[in-house]
Parts: sequence; C-alpha cells; structure tokens
Amino acid sequence: MLPVEDTALAVHDTGGSGTPVVYLNGSYAGKRHWRPVIRALGPGWRHITFDERARGRSKRSADYSFEATIRDLDAVLEARKVERPILVGWSYGALIGAHWANRCPDRVTGVVGVDGPFPCGWTDEASHDRIRRQYPPVPVGTAGGPPRRQRGADERPAARRDQHRGAPAARGPGAPSRRPDRPAPVRGRLRGGIGERE
Repeated sequence: MLPVEDTALAVHDTGGSGTPVVYLNGSYAGKRHWRPVIRALGPGWRHITFDERARGRSKRSADYSFEATIRDLDAVLEARKVERPILVGWSYGALIGAHWANRCPDRVTGVVGVDGPFPCGWTDEASHDRIRRQYPPVPVGTAGGPPRRQRGADERPAARRDQHRGAPAARGPGAPSRRPDRPAPVRGRLRGGIGERE
C-alpha cells in the first residue's frame, strides 16, 4: 500500500527493465481489469497498475476530486521511481492520462487513450472551430437514414398480430423445434437424480 495524503493506494509493479507502462482505470474500475492486457503484452514491459481512491483494495479518502487523481498519479510515479512512462488510460483514466501528459509533457513517453472522453478544457477556440467544421451537427432523425415510422396496431408482423388476437402461438406444445439437432427437453417433475422422471 502506498500512503498518499489521507489514504493509501494499492499499487502493483511487475518490475523489470522494460519500458514502464502505467495503466489508468475507468471511473469505478480497478487494476484487475488490466490483467488480460498485461498478459497479452507480456514480460517485455514494466507494468504498473493501481487502484484509485476507494476502488479495489485502496482506502477511502475525503478528497475524490480530479486534481486528487492527478496527485495520486504523481505519487505512484515518484514512489516507483518511474521516469517517462507510457500512460494507458481507459475511459476516465484516458482523461487523467491526457491531462497529466498535457501538464507534464517532458515526463511522459506517450499516452494511449482507450474509449476516453473528449479532452475538454485544454483545447483553444481555434481547435473548437476545426472540430465543429470536421464534425458538423446532424439534424435529429436523419442519422442512419430517414426517421423511422411507427407501425400501427394493424401493421404488426402477422405472427405477432395473430398472437394478440387469440390465435395459437407459433411455438407451443407440439410445434417443431427450431433446431432439430437439439434433444427434446425432459418433461415432468424431477425426483432424486438429475433427469429422472417420476
């Protein structure tokens, strides 16, 4: 556990001489979510994960602000003696990584943002104009084609319409199975062992 301000963070560091990769979790995720990624990347990297305040095995705190997450990242890097890591952030972690790298560009090798939010607050007005031109607003109801028309009760597909009128359902007792290769279900009450009929 790494003591930070009024809390303690659960940190895991694989060690080694590879390039350090620091994983930043999504809002309510923990360091365990990175295990498949770490396994896939293998031992050629130095993998560092940590649980944010009140997540996973980390302790509670009085401060859960965005600035606290930035300070926590600083504390983890300092405690693990990491210089110029690659920050890999998912969702909220992508935002943390982008902001930290923007504030400390000489202390980071790169940032990988996975499914992160738009980095509001550190783009200027010229960038906003460029984004507006590149992604013009789409009028409501036009995305993916013309707006869908609601069907009336008499326009439902025949099978559903007939069910509502009291006709027998297409799939009831005696109806053919959709998958003839599947065994018929066991009917009747069970007793004793599994699948025994009474």
